[in-house]
Amino acid sequence: MAGTSDWDIVSAHSAYLLAKARRLTRNEADARDLLQETLLRALEGLRRTRESPANMRAWLHVVMRRQWLNTIRQKNSRARTPTVLVDDTIDSSLLDTRATFEQIERAWKQLPENAQGIAEECIISEEPYDMVSDRIGVTKATIATSIYRTRLQLKGLMFGR
Repeated sequence: MAGTSDWDIVSAHSAYLLAKARRLTRNEADARDLLQETLLRALEGLRRTRESPANMRAWLHVVMRRQWLNTIRQKNSRARTPTVLVDDTIDSSLLDTRATFEQIERAWKQLPENAQGIAEECIISEEPYDMVSDRIGVTKATIATSIYRTRLQLKGLMFGR
């Protein structure tokens, strides 16, 4: 794509990203804000690396999801009280989700640092096991076992199993 700017490359996926943002936020204004932040972060990332990812759409999706999670964390850290919606009703599914995020966060902090690192790369960043294994110098089976044990440990920490 000679002569194509970073903006053209990133903005070509904006309709897809806006649909994803709407599903994540369930609010049009928040979805547009999330899309804008995602596009800005993606442009910054492309300018830093000067190399386009092999699968741009998947990479942008990861950038968006990380931005959305960061936004949720910021909101949760500012106000630890339940949010009342505009019509003064509380959506119980949102409260259940928030409780789950808090449980995961507490359990996550109790995991060993190496387990967190491998899980972040494989689960959160969605990197293939073989790429992570090559980078850190262990077998793919070791990565898979680590992920399995980390999931079991998280379940145990969260639900007392």
